[in-house]
Amino acid sequence: MEVILLLPPDRAGDDDAQLLRRLAATDQPHEACPDANDLAAWVERRLSRRASRTIEGHLADCPPCREVVTPLAAAVSAPTSRLLTRTVLLAAALLLGFGALYLSTLTRPGSLSDRVQIAAAELASAHPQEMAGFELLTGADLHQSPQTLRGGCTLVTPSNTSLEPRPSFAWQGDGTVQKWTVVLRTVAGEELWRETTDRPSLSYPPGKPDLTSGERYLWEIRGAGATGEVRGGKLFAVASAQNVAATARMRSAVDAHRDATAARITLVHWLLRRDLVDAAVEELGRIVGPEQDWYLLEELRGAAARRQGVPEAERDPKSGK
Repeated sequence: MEVILLLPPDRAGDDDAQLLRRLAATDQPHEACPDANDLAAWVERRLSRRASRTIEGHLADCPPCREVVTPLAAAVSAPTSRLLTRTVLLAAALLLGFGALYLSTLTRPGSLSDRVQIAAAELASAHPQEMAGFELLTGADLHQSPQTLRGGCTLVTPSNTSLEPRPSFAWQGDGTVQKWTVVLRTVAGEELWRETTDRPSLSYPPGKPDLTSGERYLWEIRGAGATGEVRGGKLFAVASAQNVAATARMRSAVDAHRDATAARITLVHWLLRRDLVDAAVEELGRIVGPEQDWYLLEELRGAAARRQGVPEAERDPKSGK
């Protein structure tokens, strides 16, 4: 936003006009910066010693604020009436400058972290039902581990809750195993499907009925390797119809969002909150983030991989798998 200040011709010389134009155009920082009154008081040496030290400490680390007050510091030795005029004009210009900055932050790109916060707020406003109670993952949430039964290999997908009633199965294990047997059961132990393959992945067969929405299942694999039997098992659930519909609406909202990267990262957080780990990994594969913010994506990829049970050393650094 352009800020235009009209100065009385008898009170504003060329140097005043230049200074005010500079103040209006200053990319003044966020709310952590001192307000206009404090900066003006510091210039006039009206602050206590402690308050002055606080302002000076801030100025040492804040180039925009320093650029604002440096030209005014030279005015301290000017006549009192001129200094007061400058102070009033400074306060007015800073207040207008803060307003212009606030409005500009709505459209000017910031850090990826800030953009994700903005995208999350916008999606929550537009989709209150789907986003009710939603918070971005932090701390321990990002380091949650999945429930894995037995051991000997890593069962990757399906994990936690699957959107697909006919999921594909994938795992990582001993490279010496020539034949794998996959078994799918209900949590009560009823066997629904069994098949043998020489690859570490298998699709649910077309001749079998869809798995039931909202139900939990146990899938197991086993094979004979060079060091003996390798086996593992994992529980997963099939998402409810409501969950599937909510995810479809959120994906459509993200596709239409003005900041696709930030909105998709928000969607990944949303999916992980709902234990839709496989869908979150799929969305992560569609994100290409700025290099300076790579750690944010790596953190999310690590969180998704841990939920899938993929060991750190075996992860694909780009997909999280």
